[in-house]
Amino acid sequence: MINKEIGNKKKVDKNADVEDLKKKSLNIKEEIPKYQLKEKELLKERNKYISKIGNLLNIKVVCSDNEDNNKIVKTWGECKILPACEENDNSIHDNVVNSNNIKRETLNNEVDNKKKIKYYYHYDLLRKIGGANFKKGIQVAGHRGYYLTGAGFLLHNAILQYALNFLVNKKYIPVYPPFFMKKNIMEECAELDDFEETLYKIPSTSNSTLSSQQVSTSP
Repeated sequence: MINKEIGNKKKVDKNADVEDLKKKSLNIKEEIPKYQLKEKELLKERNKYISKIGNLLNIKVVCSDNEDNNKIVKTWGECKILPACEENDNSIHDNVVNSNNIKRETLNNEVDNKKKIKYYYHYDLLRKIGGANFKKGIQVAGHRGYYLTGAGFLLHNAILQYALNFLVNKKYIPVYPPFFMKKNIMEECAELDDFEETLYKIPSTSNSTLSSQQVSTSP
């Protein structure tokens, strides 16, 4: 704008005094880098707060403080709903048969009188085929911990492969992401303030301006 004003004055009078305008233009040019730096700082701070805003849920999404008030929104076919196991009944992960297990067998193995079909929970089936070690899993990982063994491990992989084949046939493209990502990228998809110190990371080097962080969901 100042340069345009100088040009207009020169068009009217070639000898017009424009020194004050030139000094003003020079001062502004000297101030620009300072404000550009301030702009970057404010932009970084703004993005930091924006990244903390969670996804907005659709108004139809059912909200509940716990599982007791969960609502069944939609079902497909005829669903067989079995009684819920007791939350504190660790016997569901125990390979040792005791009175609790016997009681649980009576509770969980519901029989459909119309079709004469006996239903089992997945952990019952895994125990029957020797596909999991719940007792060791609890010792290592706590409640609900488990090791998949033998047929259980193979079944797990088979289901994964079936899912991949199904999706590939639907034209989905499988992606195997890297275990590490740059810090500025990770900040866009996770709040690092809460757990940044616990992440495994590779410090920046002379060839890298940003350190790499292990993806929080990777092994």
